[in-house]
Amino acid sequence: MDLELNGKSIIVTGGVLNIDRAITLALAGDGANVTIADLDANQAAAVLDEVKANGEADKRAMFTDNQFAKIAASLPLKQPGRPKDIANVVAFLSSDAVAGHITGQVLSVSGDYSMIG
Repeated sequence: MDLELNGKSIIVTGGVLNIDRAITLALAGDGANVTIADLDANQAAAVLDEVKANGEADKRAMFTDNQFAKIAASLPLKQPGRPKDIANVVAFLSSDAVAGHITGQVLSVSGDYSMIG
């Protein structure tokens, strides 16, 4: 499928596992310049190696380990959020057994970041 992505720049958040990995590889395969924004630098590097092995241009991680450490230190919980934090909320809200009576609410999954004045 040609999505006309050749030469376009795309950031894939959490692009190293499961469907995110498949999306990363598919976008790169269609010629997009893919940046992986993931907290696991080792897995990001492994996916980038896979992209390179498929003959795509050189790609690089968005942040170094030091940059992630500085970002984490500046956050209220002293750690960046992860995709699984959002996934856990989605799973909770999707469950009739535990969230069947919740309607019309805004649930902030920001690690208290939204509370900073």
